Amino acid sequence: MLSKIFNHLLEGLHVDRRGLENIKKMTSNNRKVRVVFMPIYKSYSDPLVMHYINYFSDLELGFTFGNYEDSPKIGFVDRLLKRIGTILIRRDP
Repeated sequence: MLSKIFNHLLEGLHVDRRGLENIKKMTSNNRKVRVVFMPIYKSYSDPLVMHYINYFSDLELGFTFGNYEDSPKIGFVDRLLKRIGTILIRRDP
């Protein structure tokens, strides 16, 4: 489902495949090595793009933290973000 959405939304996605291969080598040789991807959050699509790249690059799927107050509060988007491992946190207690 996610690949169908991206095929309709994007004209192209440029990925540093050599860098991803280096990451795969590091993590496959030593299971104690963990990699942290830091999305810039210029849009709400950053966690979706990161998940898409990890999935199709055969990298371990992680999770993403997001700000609850800044999330769009759209049912479809909220469900999709939850399914790919996005955890929304609140700034104010």
